[in-house]
Amino acid sequence: MHLLSFAAALSLSQLGCNAQSSGCPLSSAPFASVPSIKYAKNFAVTGSTDYMLTLKVGSQTITLSACNNPSGSVTGAITVPVASVGVQQQTVTGFLQRLNKEAAITAIGASFATTPCSLSNASASGSSTVTFGSGAIDVQTAIQSEQSALAQAEWIVFFDAFFAFTGQGTASFATTVNTYSCLKQKAASYVSSKAGVAGAQPVAVISAVDLSSNTVVTPEPALTTFWKSILSDAGVVPLVASDVSSFQNLARTADFVVDVTNEGTKSYDLALWSKIYSLNTETPGYYFLNGFNSFIFRFDKLVTTNGFDDFENSAPSQPETLLADIIGMLSSKTFDSKWAPTWARNLAYSAGYRTVSSNCPSSFSLSYSFCNTSPFNPTIGRFFNPTGTTPLPGAPGYQQSNSTAITTTLIGGIVGGIIAGLALIALRIYLIGRKRALNGIDKPGQSYFGWVKDAIAGRQFATLEEEGGVVAERIEAVHATRNTNGIQGGALGSESAGALN
Repeated sequence: MHLLSFAAALSLSQLGCNAQSSGCPLSSAPFASVPSIKYAKNFAVTGSTDYMLTLKVGSQTITLSACNNPSGSVTGAITVPVASVGVQQQTVTGFLQRLNKEAAITAIGASFATTPCSLSNASASGSSTVTFGSGAIDVQTAIQSEQSALAQAEWIVFFDAFFAFTGQGTASFATTVNTYSCLKQKAASYVSSKAGVAGAQPVAVISAVDLSSNTVVTPEPALTTFWKSILSDAGVVPLVASDVSSFQNLARTADFVVDVTNEGTKSYDLALWSKIYSLNTETPGYYFLNGFNSFIFRFDKLVTTNGFDDFENSAPSQPETLLADIIGMLSSKTFDSKWAPTWARNLAYSAGYRTVSSNCPSSFSLSYSFCNTSPFNPTIGRFFNPTGTTPLPGAPGYQQSNSTAITTTLIGGIVGGIIAGLALIALRIYLIGRKRALNGIDKPGQSYFGWVKDAIAGRQFATLEEEGGVVAERIEAVHATRNTNGIQGGALGSESAGALN
């Protein structure tokens, strides 16, 4: 038995050596330890042994077999690590970039080659061992339909499996989670510090456009879910517009707006945005519109020379970079002096595109973000506070300037004086009318204010002072007559005293 066991072990060892001598780079069992999937919901590891792994994406089941598998080749399985890759849909290129496996790309569509190395290393017509695309290993919809940015990013584990986990995808994803969580905590700390303060969080409106008709439409559900999730992680209250009317209504409360249209090769500038949304940077009644200090965001800054957008290809694999873009745009004055946007651009200023270099590697090869100790404080929309001015009304911390306060006090004093004067006049008219009634000058049952109408009818320019003088004289005459005639002075004197009080 011992000899048989030794012989079997020797046979397996020889198979491993033969695999390596035939070009297999593996020296150990690649799937002996398989990472657990925490965030992603649209792919799963459904089975594994030391040398085999089974993945499931939607209705697709994919079996991977290590090139050093002691059992040799497995029917229906893809031998890994794969030597060549084809890319024929969005979301894939960025993951290969982060795994440092772009050299394996031998076939790629022009609209998916948006990183320096994919532009310089690949052609559209090369052959490949595996292809990611419709009709092959179809992953785009599954990735874009994930519920959060970290769920999308965890797909790096899926792609690394095709390279037998030699791309260090798990370690890369751990770095992503740490940086993303640090940035998210910045925003969460700000929100927590403003608990109970109305309007303390920035508000954003998410919208999309059908460029064939230049009309505002409801963003696709996957886009809506993704943007609401990542904006919330940035400390923002996200709203979603369904048409131009709802956009214009919702945007009145917004500190910035985000157009998530995938425009393909079309150029999207401020003039087009203004035409579609029927607004311009000087339109009153909107916090986010303030001339050159307006806040109209798109995340399409990085493009190739033929106009293809990098965002849909690379952002799913780099959520920490995207979150840094959002937080940096919201708090550009406090975030980090060395920060520069990767995909974010404000159509109201500095709205140009940036062309991806085809030099591999280059500064754009990996746009890793970092998280410093600077606090998050929004500085846009209601929170915009250029030197020498105050926040817009409605913003947390808004206070009237001294001149505004003085003006407000002065106006308030004038208005208060007018009201007090009118009240005094009304009281005087009432008292005069009361005295007239008690002394029989006016008709019984007539309102105490009725004498004014009669006075104006008889003498249109009569003044209250004159009417008061007439009443006083009449009262004095009545008293004199009563005293002279000796009319039961006790009762009448008491009544007259009551009338004068």
